[in-house]
Amino acid sequence: TGRLAVSTLSASPLLAAVRGSDRACIDLILASGAERYPHSARRNPLAEACAADGTLDVLQHLIALKFDPNWIGRDGVPPIVSASAYDCPKCVQALLDAGANINLADASGRTAWAVGQGYADVRAVLLTARATGS
Repeated sequence: TGRLAVSTLSASPLLAAVRGSDRACIDLILASGAERYPHSARRNPLAEACAADGTLDVLQHLIALKFDPNWIGRDGVPPIVSASAYDCPKCVQALLDAGANINLADASGRTAWAVGQGYADVRAVLLTARATGS
């Protein structure tokens, strides 16, 4: 759709499509046989969606395509930590609903709980998940 920015050209085609919030392009890339989790992947596409504009729509699309909410790319950031760090409570909830592990830590040892403390809405979602054992 022409929305991919020049800065995304060095990223994998899938991550560039996620960053550009281009669901049609995501579908085309996957239909062409692209790996979802190549060994060289810098970031889980779900984590990338949490850091990009248009997050929730693209995140829900990737979840519907059965992307693993607990797979961690080379950047060491689980999607649940990314969603918490970017103050996206709806993304946190969508990831939890998809089976994300609330206790996963990033490469620095920070969990969703640790990075989400400064955001009241994220903290509320995480508290509810802790209370219900999600």
